[in-house]
Amino acid sequence: MKTITLLTVAMLVTPMAAQIPDQGGESRVQVHGEFARPRQILIPRSGLNDLQDQAENQIGLGIRLIGEIPGLNNWFYTLGGKLESSSKFASKPSSANSHTDTTGIKYKYSYWTVGAGYMWGLAPGLSLGAHLEVRGESLNASGDLYADPLPTAAQRVDTSATYVRPWGRLSLDYAFKSGGVSPFIGADASFAMFKTDQSNPQTPSVWDEKTVKSMAPQVSFSVYVGMKF
Repeated sequence: MKTITLLTVAMLVTPMAAQIPDQGGESRVQVHGEFARPRQILIPRSGLNDLQDQAENQIGLGIRLIGEIPGLNNWFYTLGGKLESSSKFASKPSSANSHTDTTGIKYKYSYWTVGAGYMWGLAPGLSLGAHLEVRGESLNASGDLYADPLPTAAQRVDTSATYVRPWGRLSLDYAFKSGGVSPFIGADASFAMFKTDQSNPQTPSVWDEKTVKSMAPQVSFSVYVGMKF
């Protein structure tokens, strides 16, 4: 499922969250802004050392639906996703990198997520959460590469991959009212449980799925606002 479709469905079912308290559980809807940095990869160059390159920082917008699991106090499920964000690679032509220009290539990243977590009440309105989630990450590197032996001619780059892996997430938020409908704010940090490493340096025009996966972020940070029901 495309992330945009997931978020659309989430927005449509949000009004249903207000019915959960009637069943004895709490529900939350939150919108988050997320910061992440794709990982570094190596690009081979004829007669020179491999070039280290990396897509720039990314900031994306996402949504989460969080509900208390019936019969399990303080245990919550999570459904959500993040809209696509993109950033360009950083290497520009110079005598040091032998005319390799990757700034015309963009790395695009989005995901859907499902998971569960436990939330502790530290003080009135203040909650600490530990979450285990599965994220289905959509990855794409595409654009134009200018490099030797014809630095004035563009080589097309377009490789995509889907990456499903577990993530851990720690959250801390504050609700402005202890009962009923209440707005809240918070922040979290997420860490991927495993990573894919690049097998061999590859020219961008022949990047394979493993190389594109090796660029996926390993950590992310977000701030969020929402409503608790």
